[in-house]
Amino acid sequence: MSIRSPIVSTPLSDHQAERAAHEAFAASRRVGYLPRPVYHDRLNRHVLSESSPLLLYAPSGAGKSALLANWVDRFRQSHPEVFTVEHYVGIGGGRDQIGWMRRVVAEIKERYSISGNLPDTPEQLTHSFSEWLWYAHRKPSDAAEPTLLLILDGLNQLPDGGKDISWLPEGMPGGVSLILSTTNLDTREVVEKRSWHLMEVEPLSARERRSVVGQFLRERKVVAEKNVLGKLAEDKTSGNPLLLRIRLEEVGQLPRGVKAEKEINDLLNAESLDEMYSHMLARAEREHGLEKIKELFSYLALAENELLISELERLCNGGENLSALIQRMSFHFTIHNESLRFHHTSLRNASLERYLQAPESVEKTRALLANFFAALPPSRRTASEAAHHFHELARWNDLATFLTHIPIQQVLWNDESRYDYMIHWRAAEQHLDIAGICVRHVESEAKEIGSETESTEALIRTGSILQITGHTSTALKFFTNALTHARETEEPALVAKAYKDCGTINWRLGNQEEAREHFLHGIEKAEESGNQRLWATIMGNLGNLELSRGNYREAIRLQEVNLQEAEKNNDTQEIARIYGNLGSSYLELREFDKAEQCFQKMLVLAETTNNARRTAMALGSMGILYSRQGNTSAALKQYAEQKKIVDRIGDKEQVAIVTGNSAILYLNRGQYKQALKQFQQMEEIGYAIGNPRCIAVACAGMADTFLAQKLPDRAEPYIHQAEIQYKRLENTQGYITMLLRLALVELQRKNYRRALLFSEEGLQLARDTKAQHLVTMMLNHTGQILIHLNQLDAAEHHFREALQLSQKLNNRLEELQSTFGIGRIQRERGNITEAFTCYEKGLDIAEKLKTTTNMEESFCQALYTSIEYSVRRHSNNDKGDWIRQLDRILLFCSQQNISVTTKSILQLFDLWRSNPTPSAKQIGTLLSSIENIEERTDAVHALLLLATSTASPLLPEIQLLAEELSMVAQSRQPV
Repeated sequence: MSIRSPIVSTPLSDHQAERAAHEAFAASRRVGYLPRPVYHDRLNRHVLSESSPLLLYAPSGAGKSALLANWVDRFRQSHPEVFTVEHYVGIGGGRDQIGWMRRVVAEIKERYSISGNLPDTPEQLTHSFSEWLWYAHRKPSDAAEPTLLLILDGLNQLPDGGKDISWLPEGMPGGVSLILSTTNLDTREVVEKRSWHLMEVEPLSARERRSVVGQFLRERKVVAEKNVLGKLAEDKTSGNPLLLRIRLEEVGQLPRGVKAEKEINDLLNAESLDEMYSHMLARAEREHGLEKIKELFSYLALAENELLISELERLCNGGENLSALIQRMSFHFTIHNESLRFHHTSLRNASLERYLQAPESVEKTRALLANFFAALPPSRRTASEAAHHFHELARWNDLATFLTHIPIQQVLWNDESRYDYMIHWRAAEQHLDIAGICVRHVESEAKEIGSETESTEALIRTGSILQITGHTSTALKFFTNALTHARETEEPALVAKAYKDCGTINWRLGNQEEAREHFLHGIEKAEESGNQRLWATIMGNLGNLELSRGNYREAIRLQEVNLQEAEKNNDTQEIARIYGNLGSSYLELREFDKAEQCFQKMLVLAETTNNARRTAMALGSMGILYSRQGNTSAALKQYAEQKKIVDRIGDKEQVAIVTGNSAILYLNRGQYKQALKQFQQMEEIGYAIGNPRCIAVACAGMADTFLAQKLPDRAEPYIHQAEIQYKRLENTQGYITMLLRLALVELQRKNYRRALLFSEEGLQLARDTKAQHLVTMMLNHTGQILIHLNQLDAAEHHFREALQLSQKLNNRLEELQSTFGIGRIQRERGNITEAFTCYEKGLDIAEKLKTTTNMEESFCQALYTSIEYSVRRHSNNDKGDWIRQLDRILLFCSQQNISVTTKSILQLFDLWRSNPTPSAKQIGTLLSSIENIEERTDAVHALLLLATSTASPLLPEIQLLAEELSMVAQSRQPV
């Protein structure tokens, strides 16, 4: 297949040309229109007073498009401040809901100066459509008229006839008005179930029919007897405006001097549009020849887009005769910029029925169109036409070959055509290796391009296609190759962009160190180019990478640079996004005041710009912040507000995330039943929308819920489910966290060696991916397991490495874990003074962090160490160090949600402190609430130290209890 070079220069952008085509179609519907004021008034009242959508229903030819085109034109003149987007499905090109949504989103993006790109895939476009509509949201206190008016004419012309409208939001944001039209009764039934408004267009009255006839006579100066034409006006079937107009056009085609009465009687016998078009086509065949009419109407019926008259002349070998034919039948066509399409979809259907009933006729005509347009110099229109016909013919090899040539990618991989390109790609991919074909074609053709700049751009474009279509590893090779070519140019901005793309895809693949190096080189080249926006973008990317790696201070530095550039450009959307990232960094550093300031700024900016998704994200971030601070009620309030927004915009993914965050809150409070229910809901939503990330997080949460209850057997299946999803996502960091949970499962089962295997595997993966925060976490976790295996030297080595790394990263939580871990080792070795010092440092950090998460056992160990330290330092039980330590822990834990076990242990020693001779019954009650044998044993041994040092009368009973617990513990030693 020979592919010619693309047409580079066009007077209008694809987006502008598409808009102009719809405007031209609407203008054609305003010619010869008979005003129907009653419908104009009803449409005005609806748009100015109602918020729910309106469906305009009528049979084909009843004048829905004309009514809407004329009403919109008048409405726009009287309400110029209302942003109006009218879309007529019948004009071809984008004849599905994806085409309409893409156009609406592109118009909103331009109107409201929204930075960033359109969604990557058709699924993401559908998923985020409601969110885009919210940019036009009007507050209840504002004026009653809408800010955005959307017209979708011809739902019945969508591929499924408009029966399924699940892709349309059930409700519109305040200020957004939607009007649809259809001939389909099934759509009407669905709309009624949604409680949307319905308006039916009635047939023309006798008076209106007479007005149409009179107007036709005046415009066309047709000579005919009035009583003869009066028959057309009086016939009730002429109540269909299109049917009446075709009848009049047929009369107008009669040669002068011919009696019209017989012709009109024949026209009146054609009582439906199908019969009327059959009559018209038969007349045209007699006048111009069957083959010429059949050929012309077959090409137009199967065409996806409008066809140029010059193209039809070549296809039909028509020349001057074809031009004369088109001119004579001009009423039945819409002609715009030398292009041609049917005036009404009913004629398309009639042509298909008359000329293309046989499958072989369809196949032959499509093949001619496919080969014709594939051989033309590529433009968006010609390339999409060829791809459409290859797709319909199921010629998958031809389709794959066509799509993967560089000139075709150049004209189709853009905002206007990308979704159609992906739909064609995916269809071909079900039958062959289109990615492999793409690699071969582009690698070969790129070598033939004389310009290194053009080669680089072609390779970057192909890399983007492969990445978005799910071939991430192959895409990396193209981005890397593009970088090699870019370096050969003298264009630092192009080199910077290539570095940025390489960094981004390496990051997605988990190659964080490589990503960081590419971003750093990209920043250097962007600075050299003087392209401040590109420089700031790469700085922001690097900041986000450092945030994901746990390098929070460095992330803040980079994000602040990015913020300065966004503020220079007055890019409100970007400023809000950066404040969100800054808040996340401060949140991880537990600098809550700064985090809250950033999230509040993000919220205000998001609300100001009607960015519903970012508003919801800001509320969710505030919820997480309050949750970390232990302010549960405030957190739940933020989550509730967030859920209201994501419910309104129909963002199921965000609904799942809010549900998951609420579940985590319940989990941290020990409300396991509620947590489990919320995680299950999140999992259900994840499966419903096909989102593996939501499924993974939900399964991990359910595993955590069971692990918190010491139920490893119930946790393990959910860990494996999450593991599958993270592998599917190629999310190495997520997979590492599953290895950590599997280690916890084995730890609870006391299978310490197996736990160590999982933990060491996770640690190695974290080192390989250079995810420093995960390295720190896995070092601490491995150290804990090594303590259980009595490998104290190895455990200390892990804790000290983790301590050094956590201090470098300013990760106070992991620093706390490391400090407590070293204290535990010192205690196990009998170095009580050193252990006491470590626990003191740990408590200092904990008080600053204001958290007990995963720390309760360490707090108890700190208490036991302080008791032993006090007993050694003091011969009698005075107000020693353990009392001071107990007061600190009691005060701290009183502000947190702690487990029953920890609460019982603290109450036990608080009781002893206040009453050195408590009753055996009181002690027994508190000890019995400590279910874990190891924790009960530790508590009893600490009591034994206190009882011995004070010569307590309860000493014999405590000694006996300690011996019994020792025997139980020995019987439970793992094999």
